[in-house]
Amino acid sequence: MKLLTAEEIALHNQAANMGMIKGAIYGLGVSLAGAAFAKRRFPHLLKKANWQIKTALFVSPIGFGASVVGELESSAFGREQRYGAELTKEKEDEIKRWNSLTLEQKCFHTLNENKFSLLFASWAGVLFGSWKVINRDKILTQSQKLVQARMYAQFATVVLVFGVLGISYYDRIVNPQDFEEENQETRLDKLLADIERQNAEAKIMQMDNQKRLDGKVYKYD
Repeated sequence: MKLLTAEEIALHNQAANMGMIKGAIYGLGVSLAGAAFAKRRFPHLLKKANWQIKTALFVSPIGFGASVVGELESSAFGREQRYGAELTKEKEDEIKRWNSLTLEQKCFHTLNENKFSLLFASWAGVLFGSWKVINRDKILTQSQKLVQARMYAQFATVVLVFGVLGISYYDRIVNPQDFEEENQETRLDKLLADIERQNAEAKIMQMDNQKRLDGKVYKYD
């Protein structure tokens, strides 16, 4: 294991910053598209919302995109620098392991790996669908419609959370190897652990060297 050099740290920061910029641009596109859609389809709701809500809704996709893409770029750079040839072998091992799984194992492994994306997409779909259905009611006011849609979304959230827990539980049964302690660590976690261990070893070496220097006795005639 080698310590990170100043050049490698600078390159890592550059990759992470570029990822954050890309993510912010993606998020800005989502915000602009969402604002145009809301202005065209729900102008009455925009008029009722104060500037704090509007700002939060516009900024949230930008911040989310910057953090997610920045983290992905950082992880990709860490994998490339840390593993090198080992990464190719690891990919080959992953492909072999994937090919050895049954269809059921592949399905639940994929669902478990993407459970949070599935949860968010399902929740957004339920919220949008419930709003479309409730919005047809001509008697309820807009505030009452929002309350009804939120109630449906909250109920759906509870159901979806239990569904995600069920997927994780069943995946633990059909793919027990995924939940071994060694496999629980992500590559980024391993990289950070290696860096911490290297820093600790470097500090120990520095302390040993300092002790040896302090232990020397210099005599002058």
